[in-house]
Amino acid sequence: MNKMTKILNPPIKLTAEIIIYVYECTKRKKVCNEKEIRLFVNKTDSYITKSLDFLKEKEIIISKNEGFILKKELMQKLSGQISGAEQIIKSFLIKDKKFIEYSYFISVGQNPDKSAKILKSIYNLDQNEKIIIKIFNEWITYLKIDIKQKISKNETVYALEKSIDNKLLANKFLREEFGELFSKISEDVLDDLATAITKLNKKNEEAINDAGRALEDFLRIDLANNINLKKCSGIVQISNELNKYEEFPTKLNNISSALGNIRSMGKAHGVDAKLKERWTIKTDSTMAYILLILSIIKSYLNYKEHKYTVF
Repeated sequence: MNKMTKILNPPIKLTAEIIIYVYECTKRKKVCNEKEIRLFVNKTDSYITKSLDFLKEKEIIISKNEGFILKKELMQKLSGQISGAEQIIKSFLIKDKKFIEYSYFISVGQNPDKSAKILKSIYNLDQNEKIIIKIFNEWITYLKIDIKQKISKNETVYALEKSIDNKLLANKFLREEFGELFSKISEDVLDDLATAITKLNKKNEEAINDAGRALEDFLRIDLANNINLKKCSGIVQISNELNKYEEFPTKLNNISSALGNIRSMGKAHGVDAKLKERWTIKTDSTMAYILLILSIIKSYLNYKEHKYTVF
């Protein structure tokens, strides 16, 4: 039987205060424990627990020496202001898979009760439909988003262009593209894909790298998590390794390898070793790259789940 889960709904202002406190401790190389956090914020225990559960699950705070420090990547994004902490919380809410699915269902005309009921079943939620709707309505208000903004069916390129600079719309576009396979894909993979979409046109080299990282993480985490790929560095080496196993179609592995080579044109790899020049990536090429990655992820999952040979 699948384990029951819950949507964590943190008190925003309190959670932001805790982030800033842990940030200040981490900046001074101090590990702060839970007792110190509770004394600092001086709020009801149940509210503090909600905040801490959220921060720990999302790995915003990391356990160390019986206490907590702020995640290294987030230290670089903060300057000690509450607004910065709230922005971090927003970024985690807007990429929550259950929230993305709920937003998608509403945007295509599904009523809230039925949307919540579907989510409860898909994600095995230990919360009733009214609670689910209440939580997500609070997020919609807090994030100030238009949840009913639609992605048109069968207009992929148009939908992709509409998604630029709009993270939630990018996420709904991904839900539209992946369909029921969406729940099989890791949150970090989806977030990197959504980030790549929002960088289209303005930061194409970064978008290529984000989309390529999403593919690499998908191969490691979602597709071949039963295989030891630690010795593999990058998409090309992973793809070559997958060719040793019958359950991963050779044609898809070879396409994946080619996508790995395109990734090397992106920002992360710098100057071309042979040509001694950087590649300039055009917007239409970036868009095509992202769409190909979506296609290969769908194709891999369709084969893994149903043995369908569809690309």
